Amino acid sequence: MARPVVPVLLGPFVGSPGGSGRNFGRIRPWQRPFFRPGLGGHGRGARAVAAPPQRAVRWLDQFKRADTRTIAADWLKGNTGKGTRVAVENSGPTYLEAAGFRVASVELLIDHPPDWYRERADYLVISAADLSRYGDYLAAGPTVFQVSPTAQRWGPPVSIVRLAPQASRPELPATVK
Repeated sequence: MARPVVPVLLGPFVGSPGGSGRNFGRIRPWQRPFFRPGLGGHGRGARAVAAPPQRAVRWLDQFKRADTRTIAADWLKGNTGKGTRVAVENSGPTYLEAAGFRVASVELLIDHPPDWYRERADYLVISAADLSRYGDYLAAGPTVFQVSPTAQRWGPPVSIVRLAPQASRPELPATVK
């Protein structure tokens, strides 16, 4: 005949004889109560039950922190006007169109030369860890904002470059022979 499992499983929660801590006959190891009143009350069991939700809350809290892309987007919103033209890589800040920017989205900024962006954007948003390939783009104007990842701030390093107008080449005077 099988022994009822319910008192053993629910004993710690409803105080049935299987888990109340009283010795009703011989208590087998699998029947020992989870909460033992003689060992500090119900604290030991409460800690075991509360620990997983606390870990889950800490894990969820890390997503509240702004990452580098969000910080860069906030900087653009605060320091440029609506309708500003920006060129953004796929790994850069998102939802800029919803904030009123005119976005030229590209896979990588290095897909087009810097002069191509001068016609289409006022700012370049570079989101890459290796900037060695972006020398011409960083030289296209002043870097007005930079943010790097840290242990508390996730995401790629982001640099925002304001494109300087193309310097016109001076006309050389015609030479007379």
